[in-house]
Amino acid sequence: MNILVVTRERVGDERFGLGRAIRSLCDAMRAAGHRVTLLDAASWTPADVAMDRRIRGLLSWVARRLRMVEAPIPAISERIVQVVRARRLMRSSGNYTHIWYQDSLLAIAHDWLGWRDSASVVISVHGLGSAAQSANLDGLGFDQRWVSILLPMERRALRRADLVFLPSAAAREHLVRDLGLAASPSHWHVVGHGRPTFKLPPRDESRCALGIGDGEYMVLAVGRVAPVKQYPRMLDAVAIVQRAVPHLRLVILGGAPTPELASRLAAMEPKPTFVPSGDVPVYLAAADAYLSACVDESYGLANVEALHAGVPSIVSAGGATPEVVGYGAWLCSPSAEAMAHALSRVVENDEFGRYLRRCAQERCGELPQWSQIASRYLELMGCT
Repeated sequence: MNILVVTRERVGDERFGLGRAIRSLCDAMRAAGHRVTLLDAASWTPADVAMDRRIRGLLSWVARRLRMVEAPIPAISERIVQVVRARRLMRSSGNYTHIWYQDSLLAIAHDWLGWRDSASVVISVHGLGSAAQSANLDGLGFDQRWVSILLPMERRALRRADLVFLPSAAAREHLVRDLGLAASPSHWHVVGHGRPTFKLPPRDESRCALGIGDGEYMVLAVGRVAPVKQYPRMLDAVAIVQRAVPHLRLVILGGAPTPELASRLAAMEPKPTFVPSGDVPVYLAAADAYLSACVDESYGLANVEALHAGVPSIVSAGGATPEVVGYGAWLCSPSAEAMAHALSRVVENDEFGRYLRRCAQERCGELPQWSQIASRYLELMGCT
């Protein structure tokens, strides 16, 4: 089979959860003997950039005429560009049996442009709920007018697709709810992700490279600074623990501080370290504990990577997190006080921390390998 995988991932995204996962899946499918082409947004040409600029200008003009907010336009435009690029590639290369879009906005763009050919259309929905809902959780600002436009378009695109994949049962149920469906359609399937395969560098070398002192207790969070990640709650929790553990240092890998966080940062000592991008295994190797305050994960790849690394993990229970993480982490209620209590317990009790390390690694070892995940996808796609 000849599969074209289309994603909006950009340069640097391959270092983090979804970008890394998509590449691992493509590699596993290639190892199974199938041709797989990954078309991401990291390979845009100057002509693609110019097309994106024109589309943004047109959409902005329409939005202003209709008095709609313009914040969602960049996300929509980049999807349209990716679909146009995919279409060009299919025309020039030909013989693709499947075109596989890695989010619903890509699928909406494909359906809206009205292209039909012999390739099967496959959609992976990686967010928790509808495209607009997931985008709002990411802070993209889809107001109710945008939602009212996009929901029926998404419903139609998913109905017309040959296959729809979701990473968890929680993601499926949220999408059914958001789209106002009575039940999950028969062509929707839950297929998770494979367990991570990266190797950790030596802990001492990693801590030295990151400037973590011998007496510091490093707490790691991984993920872009967006509303869905609930960083205000996490900062409040860490600030509580720092009153008793002044050598505790929070490192946030994946973003820069926002004005919303400024008041909380002022009350913390030592101040959290924000790192826009970096080598995730190095940070996991250096970490003493891992935190996630998000309750809207459709899967939670960063959580699973922390389990793989054997880092004592404290995560808020919500979304697909209990389904995926299971007993591998301390699942706490979504409040700063609950997270602070759990973190204090881990910091103060080395034996309990070692227990959480064992739980993390054992749970991660129960997850399927990427070859097994690829086989399941290929089976459902009729590629076996």
